[in-house]
Amino acid sequence: MLKKTIYMTICCAAFAMLFLLTARTGEASAATYYVSDSAGSDSNSGTSVSAPWKTLAKVSGMTFSTGDQILLKSGDTWTGQTLTLHGDGTPANPIVLSSYGTGSKPVIAPGMMDSICISMDGLSGWSISNLELKNAMIGIMLTYNDVYDKSYIHIDNMVFRHMNHTYNSAPETYQHISAGVDVRGLQPWPGGQAGDATDFSIKRTALDDFSLTNSFFYDCDTANFFGRVGIGFMHEVNAPKFTNVVMSNLYTENGGMWGFDFHWIEGGTMTNLRVNGLGSVYNPFGVGGIIVQVCRDLIFDGGELGDIRRNAALYDGVGFDFEGANENITLKNYYIHDTDAEGVFIFNNAGVNKNMKMENNVIANYAKNPGVPDENFAVRILGNSTGAITGTQFINYKPSAGMFNVMPASLTYTNNHVYGTQNWNFDPASAANDFQQWVMAHELSGNVSGGMLTLTSTGGDPYMISAEGLDLDSSNRYFRIRLKNNTNATQAQVFFKTNADTVFTQVKSKWFTIAPNMTDYAEYVVDMGTVSGWNGTIKQLRFDPFETSGSMNIDYIALTNTAAGIPVANAGFENPATATYIYGPLTMDLQQFRRCSAQRKRLWGPKCARGQSDRLRAGYSLDGTECGLHGRPSYDPLPSGDENGLWRPAELRRLCG
Repeated sequence: MLKKTIYMTICCAAFAMLFLLTARTGEASAATYYVSDSAGSDSNSGTSVSAPWKTLAKVSGMTFSTGDQILLKSGDTWTGQTLTLHGDGTPANPIVLSSYGTGSKPVIAPGMMDSICISMDGLSGWSISNLELKNAMIGIMLTYNDVYDKSYIHIDNMVFRHMNHTYNSAPETYQHISAGVDVRGLQPWPGGQAGDATDFSIKRTALDDFSLTNSFFYDCDTANFFGRVGIGFMHEVNAPKFTNVVMSNLYTENGGMWGFDFHWIEGGTMTNLRVNGLGSVYNPFGVGGIIVQVCRDLIFDGGELGDIRRNAALYDGVGFDFEGANENITLKNYYIHDTDAEGVFIFNNAGVNKNMKMENNVIANYAKNPGVPDENFAVRILGNSTGAITGTQFINYKPSAGMFNVMPASLTYTNNHVYGTQNWNFDPASAANDFQQWVMAHELSGNVSGGMLTLTSTGGDPYMISAEGLDLDSSNRYFRIRLKNNTNATQAQVFFKTNADTVFTQVKSKWFTIAPNMTDYAEYVVDMGTVSGWNGTIKQLRFDPFETSGSMNIDYIALTNTAAGIPVANAGFENPATATYIYGPLTMDLQQFRRCSAQRKRLWGPKCARGQSDRLRAGYSLDGTECGLHGRPSYDPLPSGDENGLWRPAELRRLCG
């Protein structure tokens, strides 16, 4: 018995030693490979800085293992070459593709039609960082064609440039997309019988745990795209799903058609996605800042979508697009502004959206140049999606633009606020006879110059009337006008029509006192809610400036739902005739929201809320002193080779923290 016990003890000890040796041998097998276009040779071992490989073809011919590292030399550029990666790592020990040395990021620049900088077919367990990819159709392409249960692809601190139609042989073919990062899947129909491609119960997971963080996209037709393998429309075939997707601190500028595009994702958080300028190229699919379709359980928390232009397709140009067939998608804490069409589009493409949520967003300066009448709103709704729209601030200065084209009962609307829903500001872009749909109706002539409307009476009963069909809720009861009266008159008058009572009458009007012979401008706020009949829907306004001959200068007219001052989002550009009236930069309350909202404060530190870091120039600021998220004026292309001018998170925290 003693001998047997000793024998078993020796065997167990030997097995443990063998296991440890095997484990250490596996750890030792992980290798680091160096690649330098300027100093390498493919005949080198590649395993030391002094003996690097040279070409991406050499790397493409290798299959890598768990823990391996492939490092490209900083400052080098591989022109006319592409990279295809092989091998799988693990989440705990991924294969790394990154850089070594000092200087600007390594650059892969194929410069060839339909080229892909980095191709990855059915892979998992990769970490990619610190590279610049440019001049190609696609930066990084991940493909999962009947491949499932892969995990861990992390992409961080990248720069993508010129992934656009220039390098795309068929840019008008759906899903022949030029993108910074492109993720595709294809899943044959279960049992070979075609079914509903939006049905997540039949979808298998192609890739779990995907992240794209801290990266910049310039002049890319779209920053990212999740779609199907092959070309054609999304629902012609079935596709697998991508789960647990994280995207954060991403910035795209001067894009082509879409900012960020999402399909077939289940579970994910997208934080601080920012689009500055979109719509630079023609495509038949429209333009949108963020597109979400056939997705489940996604949260978009904090970000900015601005300057979204429709292209020659003559439709879209939206900020955020709930394209359809989504469930449990939340959009919150976003600033969406300066869109040619609606700020948010709720569509039913492939099915209605279920339990969608919009929370605490600001939508401003929407419907600037709509292609169709239904786009002339802050939120455009087609179909009977379900969910809630709460805590939205609508800020607009276009008289004809409304909040919702329709308000289906399937959605709930609570605690939403309107500022300047009807605001006529006679900005300097207007022509001399552009009265912003006001008509000089009787004994009155007008002229617009320097952002001011000058009225000159030609008789004793001058008045002008607004466009008909304002369709403004009577809760917007405050008529605001900033004027300079150049006559002896001491009273002006406002009339109104409603949808229920379509005639101007003295009963539906209100006089208010104005100062005579003014030397400067003053704002008058008239509470029309005290007038009998101011209820329901306001259809049209009439303004009688005085009952005499002479002139009056008008800076702006607005209808609001609050007597307090409204945020001024278009200040800083007017040139009034009087030297004493000088518009300054944006009012601080809106500045603080635009650059220092709660989510930005959370990301970058408390000083951001106080606007004290004058080293950071915000792309949309007018005075250049507020605390923003990038350090250069908008549309200033980054210098090739690095993200110079783009403030890194650590630097932002140091400056704003």
